[in-house]
Amino acid sequence: MVDQCLNDVSLINFRLEDIISNENKLQQNSAGLFYRICSAGHCEQFCSSALTFQGSYGISLQKITLLVTFNFGIQLLVDLASIGFVDRIGYRASMILAHTMAAAGLILLTVLPECLGDPFVGLLVAVMIYAIGGGLLEV
Repeated sequence: MVDQCLNDVSLINFRLEDIISNENKLQQNSAGLFYRICSAGHCEQFCSSALTFQGSYGISLQKITLLVTFNFGIQLLVDLASIGFVDRIGYRASMILAHTMAAAGLILLTVLPECLGDPFVGLLVAVMIYAIGGGLLEV
């Protein structure tokens, strides 16, 4: 994954030099370049998170990708469950709850891996909490 990120970043540098040297290609390449820059941004964010988790906590790449899958699954479950209760509690209350859960999960993401015996369990709990907030935000 890291090699792919580095390839994307080097491709962006090459494409930028190509566009700067030949201004006529700017309109033709702008859509593809924008996509590659966005993809590299997400890739860079994932790579930096993966390297931090691997270096600081010794978590394998398989477990890191499990965190992403777990986050997506929890968000989908919250989306389905929220159909029944968002109308009862109101949209304002659900948005306050969503932002609170998302913020708490992100804060716990920095605290729980250090506090619990297994850093992966701490990350999993924090991801679950901010995934609940993320799922509510989507409703």
